[in-house]
Amino acid sequence: MYSVAGCTRLLLGQYVDDRLLTSIQVISSISSRRKDFESGFNGSPAGGPHQRSRHDCPEIAKYIPVGSLRIHKSDVDSHTWEQGEWGIFTHPRDVYSPQAGRFLPTDLQTALLQSPVMQPYRGLHNAEWIRMEFKTQDQAIGQTRVYILPDDVGRASIDRDSLSLRGALRFLLARLDISPSTWNGHWSENLPIAHVDCTLDEDRNKDGASLFRLFNTLPSPTPNPDDISDPYIREAMTKLLSSDVEGLKTTMYKYQRRSAALMLQREAQPARIIDPRLTSVIDQKGEIWYCDIDVGSCLSDPRTYDSACGGVLAETMGLGKTLISLSLILASRELSSHIPVEHSVGTIPIRKKVGTLMEMAASTVGRTGTPWKDYFAQAEADAKDMSPCVNALKEGAGFYFLPSPTPIRSTRNPVVIQPRKIWLTAATLVVVPANLIEQWRSEIVKHTVGLKVLYLGNGKRDIPTPPAKELAEYDIIIYTKPRFDRESKDGYDKNGRHVGASNKICNCPYIGATRERACACFREEDAYHSPLTDLHFKRLITDEGHNFGNASKTQKTEAITVVDSLQLDARWIVSGTPTQGLYGAEVPSSTPSTPSSNPISPPLNSYNQDGIETSTQAALTKALKDPREMEELFHQQERKDLEKLGNIATSYLKARPWANTRDDNDAASWTHHVMQPRHGSKSRGNMDCLRATLESMIIRHRPEDIQQDIALPPLSQEVIYLDGSTQDKLSLNTFSMMIVGNAVTSERKDLDYLFHPRQRKALQELVSNLRQASFFWSGFSASIVQGSLEIYQKFLQEGKIEISAADRLLLEESIRYGEMVLSNKISPFASAFHEMPMFIQNELADKVQEAWALDKTPGNPTLMSSTMVYAAQEFVYKELQSGKEDPAKGLVDAGRDARSKLFTKDLSSGLTKRSNASLSSRGSEGTPILAGGVALGDGSSPRRKGRSLSTSASKRAPSSKKLSSDEKDNNSTGGTGKASGNPQQDQHREATAPSQGPILKPAMKKSLKPDIAGTLDPSSQLASAKIISTASAKLSYLMDKILLFHKKEKILVFYESQNVAWYIAQALECLGVKHLIYDKSLKLEKRAEYVVTFNQTDSFPVLLMDVSQAAFGLDMSSASRVFFVNPIFSPQVEAQAVKRAHRIGQTRPVFVETLVLKGSIEEVILERRKTMSSEEHNKCKNILDDGVMYDWIRNARFLHVKDNLAGPEQMAKLSTAPLLFGRGTGARFDTPTLDAQNVAAIEMGGEEGLGLLNKIRTSDSKSGARFGRKARFE
Repeated sequence: MYSVAGCTRLLLGQYVDDRLLTSIQVISSISSRRKDFESGFNGSPAGGPHQRSRHDCPEIAKYIPVGSLRIHKSDVDSHTWEQGEWGIFTHPRDVYSPQAGRFLPTDLQTALLQSPVMQPYRGLHNAEWIRMEFKTQDQAIGQTRVYILPDDVGRASIDRDSLSLRGALRFLLARLDISPSTWNGHWSENLPIAHVDCTLDEDRNKDGASLFRLFNTLPSPTPNPDDISDPYIREAMTKLLSSDVEGLKTTMYKYQRRSAALMLQREAQPARIIDPRLTSVIDQKGEIWYCDIDVGSCLSDPRTYDSACGGVLAETMGLGKTLISLSLILASRELSSHIPVEHSVGTIPIRKKVGTLMEMAASTVGRTGTPWKDYFAQAEADAKDMSPCVNALKEGAGFYFLPSPTPIRSTRNPVVIQPRKIWLTAATLVVVPANLIEQWRSEIVKHTVGLKVLYLGNGKRDIPTPPAKELAEYDIIIYTKPRFDRESKDGYDKNGRHVGASNKICNCPYIGATRERACACFREEDAYHSPLTDLHFKRLITDEGHNFGNASKTQKTEAITVVDSLQLDARWIVSGTPTQGLYGAEVPSSTPSTPSSNPISPPLNSYNQDGIETSTQAALTKALKDPREMEELFHQQERKDLEKLGNIATSYLKARPWANTRDDNDAASWTHHVMQPRHGSKSRGNMDCLRATLESMIIRHRPEDIQQDIALPPLSQEVIYLDGSTQDKLSLNTFSMMIVGNAVTSERKDLDYLFHPRQRKALQELVSNLRQASFFWSGFSASIVQGSLEIYQKFLQEGKIEISAADRLLLEESIRYGEMVLSNKISPFASAFHEMPMFIQNELADKVQEAWALDKTPGNPTLMSSTMVYAAQEFVYKELQSGKEDPAKGLVDAGRDARSKLFTKDLSSGLTKRSNASLSSRGSEGTPILAGGVALGDGSSPRRKGRSLSTSASKRAPSSKKLSSDEKDNNSTGGTGKASGNPQQDQHREATAPSQGPILKPAMKKSLKPDIAGTLDPSSQLASAKIISTASAKLSYLMDKILLFHKKEKILVFYESQNVAWYIAQALECLGVKHLIYDKSLKLEKRAEYVVTFNQTDSFPVLLMDVSQAAFGLDMSSASRVFFVNPIFSPQVEAQAVKRAHRIGQTRPVFVETLVLKGSIEEVILERRKTMSSEEHNKCKNILDDGVMYDWIRNARFLHVKDNLAGPEQMAKLSTAPLLFGRGTGARFDTPTLDAQNVAAIEMGGEEGLGLLNKIRTSDSKSGARFGRKARFE
């Protein structure tokens, strides 16, 4: 015998989802223990059935025993009250007979129906929509039982279309008590009412589970091929579950197989889901019935819909979503799309004469989408000539006609749009972000074989979209998102005009004296026609498609316009984070860190605006918000997430009933039915509805289920606290000096106060620069610092404004640290020329040291800048290449030449000039110059100042030149960087100029000059020169680590500022370490090429990446060392960045280090984000939006600096001092001559050139060949 579930499947004739089956099984189990109760409808006391006559009304068994109305005697105007047994409310058509049941006395029934409690329901009773019975409990109270006739029962004899009665029923459902106690007459005033709508219950948990929790507890996929009726789909699912898919080179993990198989199952046979607007309720017999509370509808059997054909593949980042998608495509590559049922009429061809059997068979195969290619391919492999059959099948390709759209309104001259012929195809459309197209190309080559793929990007050399017939032959058509958006121009001409609803009369001017018009009206033949609209695709997959959450029915994006114009069997979005607040629970909400022996120390002097001493820890404690405020933030974020999910469900997935239109007469509101009451006054969704909706949309595994299938290599995350060098501390103290001086001299009020609301932009810039200063800062010139000090001193001397003792102490301390900056022997040179100071240990002659010294002072070690270090390496390299025995000759002249190009302004004038001008003038944008002479700083890199890294860089064989798409070379351009000669103007310029970093721009540079072998004599004075320290503690640490690991492992360095990236790149250039820079200013195509180059070649062990670009599905699993130059404020952004390396495909343990400078704002960021909720993080666009960070910045603090330290002691030493002129730094001692093969690869360019070059470089790397180092800024 069949089970209840089996019978249900047989009756429905299609797949039923687990939720519906579970409900049916519950009904079955409950029915076996059905509750019996005494009722007046049981007839006579003997229990005989009541009789009906003269009216075919359904028996009481057809009614649902829903609940009761509580009755008080005080509300009933009747002398008769005692009713010890259940008495039936008599219907006008009832026959008064003792055999018909126990009826109420007439006067009592009349009084009850006229009472305020029951009077609204008299019409329902008279229309037989409800039946009722009454019984008293004691002298004061009683109850009326209410039986409701379901809407799907008795419609032939009872009219159910009355709107007034429907409103009365809705009113009744809101007031019924469905508790068994009241039904059985055992209620009291203290017993709370149990409503049909459980949201009205007093004792109900109003909030329930959060959306985040529901997302992370969705059941893992459990596909079942036995549920599929189509034998081809069933076979494909079986192959997916066994990872035995033809053309798939990679063996998938079990969780990947399950996800791919469930995707195919949902495409082929969408589950039947209960209408999410229905609430399931248990009646007094223990049976389940369904209620649409908003409509006032009761059903004994639920309405069901097909779930969306598709959904969201939301596996956690790094778990192989691309591979899952490719396996799905491979498993169904022979399965064509199907003709929609609504368009299937008339698809059988009508021939002028009887066709041949082959023609008719081919037509049937094409029309039904029967797979045939593999069969005939196997036959041809067996040397059988199947060409006649194959040609017939191609000629008989399936198609249907899309009817003409219905006009919105009738017009006198309607435009007649002919039905469009739509061809069936097995092709899959894939839309990817532009920077991921190369990664998809790489993944397809890595995991599959035999796929026919068409790539359509948005580059200059990309081909136009081929015709529909040609597109239909591909297995995958990959569009970049910008290129896909351009297809929204379908039906538009080049002037942006499109066909209207009616033909317009031409009013164009006549040609001369003729009656012929020079017509410039819209012509349909001039409009663009997208070939995509002529095909019915198997599926659409949008990688990182969460942006579709921004589209809605009223605000359509270009992408959603294109999607709406397509004919698709299934639609998928691939994203581990469907919305901002939905991500895997395994993604930390705060940064994991190892316990530190150096916790945040209280600042030496820290005062709030009232002069009261405070501390960082106190500020963090203050950050604990009121629970109600936290709850409100949580609800706001959850509402945003639900709105975006709703947009995806309605606009992209077309999920019913949310995507139903008004024409369907069944439109459903996502806001009303899915969103919870906590999300708004108009929302009354219940948790069951939300859970069912998520389960029907999203496919993802729970973490514990994935861990059973796979174990990623260990992930070690550590926070490295670094003691800042003296130069680091001086930079940070200069910012504190500016903030304190502005606060005191402005009295912390008015427009010249940095923290005034109108100065928000300036404050944001200062904070950005302050964060950069934790790495290195050179943005405050000596004249700026001197001008500010003079203002502070004058302010104290004049004493015109009375200040507190605490403010006086702060200002005096600001003056002391400012004077320390001016008296320092290193920082003025760094700030004057925006150069990274380095100390070089050497045994060179005094003249050589003086020629190359940044401060023109001979000494060992010698103070140089990274630019001059690079120039020295370049000079020595050229000398060796020219065959000179002693490359040290000429170093003096070369040093002087390098210094003359570096020193673009007179240093002495920059140190002696003072600003005595008034600072009350207004800026160029109408904002007053800030009080206290505060400057925001100009932290531009050397390249931004208009100087190249090396004046002869294009003449030497550089350590990084671009060869094809592998080795890219960027150079920077910028302003002149010249001083105006007026300190006030310089000060105002630096206060207002944005501190943007250099613009990264790829440029092709080819150096094909044959190398000339050369060696450096070990006895030479140059051989012992070493780089021993830099001004930045973080840079020195990175140099040590990169030198230690770069030969064996690949390294990712994440940064937030382009200036920081530039200083790191300069240092790597000096070390001879080849690297690439993945920056947001690069073109998307170049970014994609950089990823492929980094992953697939061994030439570039280091990739510098803007952390803002790390959250777009990039696979950087070739890297096993990850460094964050500074802590990232958002844990989600950091987790996304880490997952670029720690993901499927990673074979090494991954080590992640976050560098934090002690005593800086970075310590506060690290500690603060641990206490912040995800909602608080999402609310903060930058750190100034967080009150704790805002207060910390406002309450400036100074770091203790030891005075009178020798120059080398002020720097951050390297643990291992690399040779200045060592192997790979400037000279390529063992580089072979560029042969014809190398030249051909370089000149070829494109993919072919890249492939050839990779082969050459793979072989060259074994012999030590080097092609250069880095992609430079331009």
